[in-house]
Amino acid sequence: MAVSLISFPILTRILSVEEYGNLALFNATVSILMSVAKCGITTSFIRAYAGVETADDDRRRRLYSSAIGASLALGLGIAVVYTIVIFFLGDYFGRALTAVLLIAGLPILIGDARDLFFAFLRAEERVLTLSLVGLVMRVGSVTTGILACVLLLSGLTGYIVGVIVFEAVIMLLLGLHFLRRGLFSFRLVSPPVARQLLIFGAPLLLFELSSLVNDYADRFLISHFLGSAQVGIYSVGYNLAMYVQGMITAPLWMAIFPIYTKIWESEGPAKTSEFLDVFLNYYLALAVLIVVGVAVTSRELITLLATPKFAAAASITPFVIASVMLYGTTHITAAGFYLAKRTKTIALLTLGCATLNILMNLFLIPAYGILGAAYATVASYLVLTVLVTGFSRGLLRVKWPLRSLAIYLGAAVVSAYLTIHIEHQNLLISLLLKSFVTVASYSTIVLVLDSRLRDAALRLGTGIYKKLRA
Repeated sequence: MAVSLISFPILTRILSVEEYGNLALFNATVSILMSVAKCGITTSFIRAYAGVETADDDRRRRLYSSAIGASLALGLGIAVVYTIVIFFLGDYFGRALTAVLLIAGLPILIGDARDLFFAFLRAEERVLTLSLVGLVMRVGSVTTGILACVLLLSGLTGYIVGVIVFEAVIMLLLGLHFLRRGLFSFRLVSPPVARQLLIFGAPLLLFELSSLVNDYADRFLISHFLGSAQVGIYSVGYNLAMYVQGMITAPLWMAIFPIYTKIWESEGPAKTSEFLDVFLNYYLALAVLIVVGVAVTSRELITLLATPKFAAAASITPFVIASVMLYGTTHITAAGFYLAKRTKTIALLTLGCATLNILMNLFLIPAYGILGAAYATVASYLVLTVLVTGFSRGLLRVKWPLRSLAIYLGAAVVSAYLTIHIEHQNLLISLLLKSFVTVASYSTIVLVLDSRLRDAALRLGTGIYKKLRA
């Protein structure tokens, strides 16, 4: 939260609206290229690790070595091909954007290694180490990027170069850490093991790539129809929603996959479904609160954090936060696809919704501007959620708590009604008042009407009280 609240307003102040738009296109390009370079290896490694966790050292080292070898080979190949393509197509993008896109070839190997090393830590359940390394990377890369932008190379190029240099140093240190543990050796790279990782992961590439198209295709289409400045405004609204969603729910997604994989391996489908049912209930309670909270405070948040030059972004933030929180449910309902190794099915579903997103953007952006892109995002994620829930029932049934969801939505409507009339000349005071009223009214209604959450809250409160007294 601290890093996001500090870096977001600084970047929106030191970069122009057009530069912020080009930064969004850079980040989108890097994310898509890294997805191709990973080819689902990070997720397939975690899935495979559950089977070798208690095995002999040679099998475990062979798995680590094969994952690193396959990942490096793919990353290097993608980086080289991409750089050549952009070099020859540079005239199409314009000088400023082409310079930024050429730099995007550099972070592919760095990001590829980062995600794989993080997968190692996730699989080993080294949560504290993972959190600390992630925090150091986030704080250090942003700080170095801003300093480079201000002191060395002014503008967007300086920021990007600073980020790349810092992340490269951290990845080198992480690589040396795993090397000293004896987990990597070129002689232990096993083509059959690497092939198995790719067989499981390749459909996930289609899934992840489709998800990224859902997330980022609108940036490129907005750039085509409306220009980089509108990409900048749209990205501010989108990024704010993603920051809120990421800092609250990202730890849940990092934890849930190894947890339900172990439950599946040790206790079977029934216990796995029971765990996911409860988790989905709690997630929906939190998600609806986040959506209504961001919706009623978006004007204040955008103006305070991003300056009035990005004020128009407040109109899209509620739609984006609703979309990403809705998409978050698929991490739960799609568990059966991963556990039954039916990743191809979810990949095809996501690809279909990504295609739908692009088609809607082609019609809605010219008609409604950046709001059209927000409408398309909501619609595509809604369709994806329905499809994933329906198709996964035959593999691992996860029940939607419809009665509880109705309570949460009703509480959100009441909270929004109470909050929408609150206005103050001081934007910060307005933000604080709206946030307090929203959280207080929503929580009160939900705890009164939902017995499961009320019991969970009482257990949590009792546990905290006992620990404090001890």
